[in-house]
Amino acid sequence: KVLKQESTKTRKYFTFVDALYLYGEYCKTSRNLRNATINSIYKAIRTLQNGHLKKEYILKDMNFDDFEEIKMSLLQKMSPYTININYLSVIKQTLRLCKRKELIFSIPDIDRCRIDEKKEIKYLTIPQIHKVLKLAKKDMAQAGKTLTRHQAQLRPQRLYWSIAILAHSGMRPRELRTLKYTDLLFSDKRNPKIRIHDTAFNKRGRVMPISTRLMKTLKSMPRFNSIYVDPYYKWNPNNFCNDIQRLRKVYKIGFAVSPAIFRPSFATYLAAIGGLSPFEIQAYLGHKDIESTMCYVNINAVNHNSSIASKINNLKTA
Repeated sequence: KVLKQESTKTRKYFTFVDALYLYGEYCKTSRNLRNATINSIYKAIRTLQNGHLKKEYILKDMNFDDFEEIKMSLLQKMSPYTININYLSVIKQTLRLCKRKELIFSIPDIDRCRIDEKKEIKYLTIPQIHKVLKLAKKDMAQAGKTLTRHQAQLRPQRLYWSIAILAHSGMRPRELRTLKYTDLLFSDKRNPKIRIHDTAFNKRGRVMPISTRLMKTLKSMPRFNSIYVDPYYKWNPNNFCNDIQRLRKVYKIGFAVSPAIFRPSFATYLAAIGGLSPFEIQAYLGHKDIESTMCYVNINAVNHNSSIASKINNLKTA
């Protein structure tokens, strides 16, 4: 839809609505954004204009209190997560563009408007992970009976090995997609490692050790690609998600399973059974701050009593 707005030529001031549409047009002419992203930006702009701007804000006169007022208006109808991701980010990028075009000279601290929310991350227990792996292996064996010939040759095998790698490594699905066979450092048999390259999350990359189970999985897995380790490489990334949901539907798995759930499950496993400290888990997972690591580790699954008791008993008192 073509968005109609009042021409700024008849006015001597530049409003916040004009700035929002300026950012929308900038995103529209940019070649780096998909159409779905541009449509979501315009949807956020229309929502702000139609019901959440209580007055006609002049852009150069806006301060932190004005953005706080807009946030409180959004909070009456939306969740904190939606406000932080869809609306405050659009406002922040709009102000940055206006400063670059010298329409304003300073940007209020929009990050202070963000709503602190503690979103509980789901995880799988060890029996649940074993059940998923067992059913994926069973699905791979019975693939020829239930799937088409093309799917029987390719998809079930890829599903099992992808789940096994993520469950035994704690990698992000995006990191698995860019992992190459040259990044598997098996030369040192005592301390084999994996080199994770630059990603959008950690630009420096990292080197993580390989467990015995992960090494067995990588060595026994057939090579689906001569360069990349990911079994779903050159396939649509949604195929992995769709295959997991098909597995859950066919075998009536009663708990949620997704590609992203194996990473917090592995982090919780490291804390509960491995006994690693949060800083060690942070270094392994490649988080920039400890808060991200603490969100991944489910503290209710960690049994502190035994480890704390042993450490207290080992203390040397005077």
